[in-house]
Amino acid sequence: MGRPPSALILALLSLPAACRHGDRAGRVIEVGRIQVSWVEVVDATTVERDEKREAKVRGILEQKIASHPRIEHGIAGRDPLELAVVSGKRDPGSTEGGDEITTFTLRTTWADGWRLSSSILTELPDGDATKAGLVLDDLIEDLVLQMDLFGLDDGRLVGMVRDRDCAIDGVCSTAVRILGERRSAVAVPALVAKLEKARPEDPIFEDIVGALGRIGDQRATPALITAFSGADPPQQVTIVGAVGTCGGPEARPFLEVMASGHESPIIRMTASRMLDSMDKKIPAE
Repeated sequence: MGRPPSALILALLSLPAACRHGDRAGRVIEVGRIQVSWVEVVDATTVERDEKREAKVRGILEQKIASHPRIEHGIAGRDPLELAVVSGKRDPGSTEGGDEITTFTLRTTWADGWRLSSSILTELPDGDATKAGLVLDDLIEDLVLQMDLFGLDDGRLVGMVRDRDCAIDGVCSTAVRILGERRSAVAVPALVAKLEKARPEDPIFEDIVGALGRIGDQRATPALITAFSGADPPQQVTIVGAVGTCGGPEARPFLEVMASGHESPIIRMTASRMLDSMDKKIPAE
């Protein structure tokens, strides 16, 4: 993804995982007071896996983990960490080309079940040890940042969203996602204000739309509808779902137009589903 470490946090809160039946998958590394387990994540960006490279990178990271101070001081005492490495060739027909790439994912679960996850997609020539170590540093710093912010109350997090440049600030994007997961109604005005200024190409755009959709407050509906026209197709689908969740007087007319007249069948289907959901919430007379 090539962004600086502070902006590497992605919305991978429910990424599926399964134990790998390889030489290292499922292995638990004991590091001080914490356990690190190797897992496999579903990664659609690679079409040809390089298991030898994956094994080499895992070996590099095991050595790095064993001596990393932030593991012991910033994460110790939490639930076990899960670390995944997926390496191989990208689809040659994709816009990114057919380079060798590796995806690193580090995640854990907070005490109340909230998933913390950081992921980096990068080129890694020949399983380069130095670069792999630097990637792990970035992952750990991102995860520790999420843990630090998760300990703050909603008011502090709203202040961060309001006062920071969310287009480039990883702290802000993490605060946005935490507020969304908490379904924090007090965050809606600040999130709406940021959405009105955000561009669809800004990474924070999707974070804000996702957070507003999870909160489900009708105060967000006008801003979501306005954001729809400039968004790309996948973002538009998410916005339609968020409008249906938020509701309000503007929601139904918008969804009816989308369900009956939009050119995209996915958007029509999503809008119809949201209308059905809204109808089920209306008490029978």
